[in-house]
Amino acid sequence: MTVILLIVLIPIAYLLYYGALDVLGYYVTATAGGETEAALHEAVQKRDVTICRKIIVPFGSMGPAEYDLVNGCYMGYIYETNDIALCREVISSASCVTDIAMRTNDANLCEKAYFPEYTMFQENRGECFGYFAGKEKDYGYCERLLSLSDVPESQHKICISDYIGRDKSKINLSLCDVVTNPDLKEFCIARVRNSL
Repeated sequence: MTVILLIVLIPIAYLLYYGALDVLGYYVTATAGGETEAALHEAVQKRDVTICRKIIVPFGSMGPAEYDLVNGCYMGYIYETNDIALCREVISSASCVTDIAMRTNDANLCEKAYFPEYTMFQENRGECFGYFAGKEKDYGYCERLLSLSDVPESQHKICISDYIGRDKSKINLSLCDVVTNPDLKEFCIARVRNSL
């Protein structure tokens, strides 16, 4: 009798709990659609990203984890508002800054695409400056990256690779003439030769 009572009461308690959360203004969902979109819409409308934290995934639900849905809501909010300060709150912080820099066509933001304090070290300045260098065929963006004191060589190489580009009709060795650092110039020449 106790087992039957538990079998009946547990699902009812489950439904009542999540129903109460819904009434209290939480967004109870197990998918990235519907309620998640409603939370994002409310957050943007009220200019309050903390509303994204009201997304709740019911225990035992199949689908994305709650953190993924909340992160997606934050990213949607950042995309709508271009609030670069919130990039610290999402999984791919450095990529978040780069995306905003590209969308707003603001290369000055590229210096901020770096978060050394995170456990998973996030560095995206080479890709960010490289995007502008490649887009405008202006090595000056890579020089800006070189002027920063704490950038690893791998980021300089990413910038040069993006500066050279992937359009084989526009790739030629003269692109490397503007590179003054001997090691990076050698890398540039090798990249151009491998691309031809």
